[in-house]
Amino acid sequence: MGGSGKTTLVNSIYEDERIKNQFDCHIWITVSQKFHASDIMRKMVVERKHFRKVKEFQMHDIMRELAISISEKETFCMTHSKSQHGEPEYRCRRLSIHEHNEMIKSISDPSRLRSFYHFDVTCSSFPSVGTPRSARYLNVLELQDVPITVVPEELSGLFNLRYLGFRRTKIKQLPQSVDKLFNLQTLDIYLTNVDKLPTGITKLKRLRHLLAGKLSAPLYCGIVGKSRGVEAPKVVWESIELQTLKGVLANMDLVEHLGNMTQLRTLEIEDVREDHYPKLFASISKMRFLRTLNVLSAEGNQGISFEALNFPPKNLRKLKVNGRLHQSVMASPFFQTVGAKLEKLYLTGSKMNIDPLISISCLSNLKVLQIGDTYGGERIVFQSGWFPKLHTLIMCNLSHINSMIMEQQTMKNLQWLALVNFPELKEVPHGIELLLSLQNLMLVNMHDEFMERIQGEDKVRVQHISTVRFLDRSRGMEKRLFQDS
Repeated sequence: MGGSGKTTLVNSIYEDERIKNQFDCHIWITVSQKFHASDIMRKMVVERKHFRKVKEFQMHDIMRELAISISEKETFCMTHSKSQHGEPEYRCRRLSIHEHNEMIKSISDPSRLRSFYHFDVTCSSFPSVGTPRSARYLNVLELQDVPITVVPEELSGLFNLRYLGFRRTKIKQLPQSVDKLFNLQTLDIYLTNVDKLPTGITKLKRLRHLLAGKLSAPLYCGIVGKSRGVEAPKVVWESIELQTLKGVLANMDLVEHLGNMTQLRTLEIEDVREDHYPKLFASISKMRFLRTLNVLSAEGNQGISFEALNFPPKNLRKLKVNGRLHQSVMASPFFQTVGAKLEKLYLTGSKMNIDPLISISCLSNLKVLQIGDTYGGERIVFQSGWFPKLHTLIMCNLSHINSMIMEQQTMKNLQWLALVNFPELKEVPHGIELLLSLQNLMLVNMHDEFMERIQGEDKVRVQHISTVRFLDRSRGMEKRLFQDS
């Protein structure tokens, strides 16, 4: 009965305000003659993105209740909270604890359990999932944000674990028996109090993702954060299947053995000394799958030169460099090889005497750019035609800049701009009104005169920006200057 006007008729009813007002939510979905229920449900889920990367999903209460109901009916997954009455009986494969209470101690059949997720941040004791023998088939143990301080030795009995998550917990060390988790593929100890990896970590031959690092400086509203790497064992690593290695401190043994980890996609290494670079770059040259590289040099290092990196990884998309850079670094074979494909570039502490933007303006594929403490000059100019694909720009700690100019047709796709610690910048950037795609402007610790201008005589130049926020950490003040409703 195609073309008979059914869609028009239904749409007229759907758009009727008298009908819409009777419901808490309403969704219009077009369904073809051949459809899949999963596709329809997917359209009812709202994606939440951060820097164009999906971080979480939001679903309506009806969708959530339906998903939980089906999951429990199929014993796919069950949830537990304090609001549940009576003593629950869990025979599921996956259990999610939202609120912990005494009744959760009784898990009917731990041997069925494959995944255990704990989200109660008020629970400081290590959750019980049964004895190592009864829970020996457990594959996933996620304890993110749970304020536990000690990891029991008995954990090593869960030899089938594939994923172990301790992110943002308060643990200070991992048990030496961690080497018994020989099936472990992912270990997340990022933002914990662990400052040294046990030697047993290096014996996990199937380990693919190791995420470490302690938060050593607070975030500026989620913009700029600083973490401190953990001490790595000075032995031969047997984890040659590693794809992600983040937040480790360099030592001579490690930078040499990195050459055996040819499957690495992400490498973040800190405290790199000048004598480390030859072996480090020799190892990186063997990583043909590497897409993300973060190198943080040791304090007082003379400078980072990529000249020794004779065979740069051709698939590199994200590069973070923290440390002094030689003036000719952008003309090195490294940047000539990877520059055209780079999508994200973070330069911190390079302290160059020349404007770094001139050197990197040729990187036309950049989508995210962060520069901090990179330039000692007083004036910075974004010339016409620069960075056509850039959507996020973060500039930090440019203490001498007193003038910023944005020419027409520069950064024509910019959506997110952050200016952090510009003590000498008293005027709103000239040409900011030309950035028509700009949606968010974050200002952190700006000069008082700058703030007076942006709220007064220069307000008209930023009125096209949806959201403008200001944070003054020294005064403990955060303010949303104005925002579209």
